[in-house]
Parts: sequence; C-alpha cells; structure tokens
Amino acid sequence: MKRDLGGNLKQYWGQHWINALLLALAVSAGGSAILSGCQAPDASAVDAASSALKTGCQVNADQKASFLKPVGVPTLKVRVDDQFTDAQILAIKKAVDEWNIFSTRVAGRPYLEVTKNTVPDAVRSMDPHECSGGFGTPDAFYVVRQQSNSKWQTMGFSSNISAATVRCDDGSSVTEQVILVNTSVTDAVQLTSVALHELGHALGLDHSCADSFGKTDFKGCAGIPTTHAYRKAVMFPTLKKAHFDGDIPDIKETLQENDTARATCISMGDSQ
Repeated sequence: MKRDLGGNLKQYWGQHWINALLLALAVSAGGSAILSGCQAPDASAVDAASSALKTGCQVNADQKASFLKPVGVPTLKVRVDDQFTDAQILAIKKAVDEWNIFSTRVAGRPYLEVTKNTVPDAVRSMDPHECSGGFGTPDAFYVVRQQSNSKWQTMGFSSNISAATVRCDDGSSVTEQVILVNTSVTDAVQLTSVALHELGHALGLDHSCADSFGKTDFKGCAGIPTTHAYRKAVMFPTLKKAHFDGDIPDIKETLQENDTARATCISMGDSQ
C-alpha cells in the first residue's frame, strides 16, 4: 500500500508504514489490542526520520529506525472532538498531560496544547488513505470520535481496529495528521492508554519494536519477553484487552523508560 501523492502518504495500521502513514489499534479475538500493526518503512523514510533526531541523541542500535517523520513546530495543538463524552475527554487529556509532564522536564515547555472542538464534516468523513489536504495543519490535528462500525469499515478499517493515526508529510516533516478513535470497540478503562500511544505516533515515535522479526536497526517484537523494556513501553504495538470475565487488561497510562529515552531524541521544531 505504498503510494506517493505529492506529500508522501504514509499509512500506519497501528504500526504500518505506507507513504501516507496510518497507525491503528486492533482488538484481536485472542484478547490483544494491536496498537498499529506495522509494515517496515522504506529506507528513504527511515533516513529522513533518523536525520531529524537531535544531535548527540543516544538510542539503542536496534531502535535507530523506530522514528517517524518529525514535527516541524515546537508545540502541537490537539483538537479533541466534542462528540466524545466528558469522561472520554478527561481520559484523552490525561494522556496529553503525561506527555507534557515529560516534555516540560526535557524541553522546558509542553509539546501539546489541548482544546475541545467541533470537528468539520470533511474531517470526520476523510479518506484515511489519501493525503489530499484539509484534515489538519503542520501545527494542529484533530482527535476524532467514530462510533459507527459500518462507517469505520467504509473507511477501510476492520471491526477489530479501535484507533488509527494518519500522518502525511512533504518528504521531510509532517504536513497534517489526524487521530481516529472508534469508541464502540475501545474499552473505557484503556482509552488513556490508547491515546497515550497514538499521541506518541503524532509526536514522531514509531513502535518500540517492529512486527515479526524486524531487522538490525528495528528489533522485531517476536519472542520479546514480558520483562523486556521494549515490551513494557507504551509504544509496544499490542495491548492486552480483557476478553473474558476476570481478565486483567493492560493499562499503560505512564510513559516508560524506553518511551522517554526515545522521545528525548525527537526534534520538535528545535534546532538539532
């Protein structure tokens, strides 16, 4: 699904690279929610993302390709859909606050500014496979609530996908992006975890590990033990969902060591 529509369209199905980046979260019958199931980015995309990292950044050799195209502004405006319930908005704001606690510590300022907004119909009905413009700007994006599974499937998502982040870029930095959340398949207790993960993508982080076996500069998730730092990370590509009574779902509402180590490398409109 790689395409070039003038402003590289990258698609992430939670962790999927396509020249229109789309990151999605899927809930599997086995009790896991896949937060973006990823296809490996092409070499030029990896090079562009890696070259935008801050000078002197220390990142593990097997995570050097775990970054997305950078954001070219110091602060992103997060426009949360007013169709979310008050409780859902609070859950999303909790995720924003967690990222801002981190950024204030390392950069002296919040990376994210959140407001509640009415989402234009054109944005709500956007085609997540096209970078035709109009659903965001370099410095602002919507977090859109979707509630209809039929509409969700019309947009190209299966009914077990709970959230997706679409990013478009001009070859060097993000030009627009949007986060889509299907609340009909997202457990309320995991909404902050989902938002924290998707906001990480919006800021420029790929998953902590790649699908399957990965490669030298992007370690594969296959076989990683539960105690491994990459698996504990908010940006790990799967999230366990309570599937049966008594199951305990994964709750990841606090950035972990590996998340902050990689996020420290991100250049948010700063000189590198």
